Amino acid sequence: MPVDGLVSQMLRFTAPPKPAFTEIRLREVLDHSLRLVERQLKDKSIRLDCSYEANDDLIRGDDYQLEQAFVNLLLNAIEAMGPHGCLTVKTQASPS
Repeated sequence: MPVDGLVSQMLRFTAPPKPAFTEIRLREVLDHSLRLVERQLKDKSIRLDCSYEANDDLIRGDDYQLEQAFVNLLLNAIEAMGPHGCLTVKTQASPS
């Protein structure tokens, strides 16, 4: 098999899956993302302040991709923050 064919097969194998758009609750994805970074918060003694003000947080999206984006944002915030800081996570409904 030529090298370019092998590389094409490898790229298809390692390509991220197509997004699976479903209805999800934003709060649930955020809560799961926060559980994934819980250890980093504890290690730096960072206080977490969550305020979910959006009553209707049902959205269409890919929960896995949203979770990955939230975890990346949270880890970046934790890394940029000094010890004993406060990380605030807040949702709110936009005015109609």
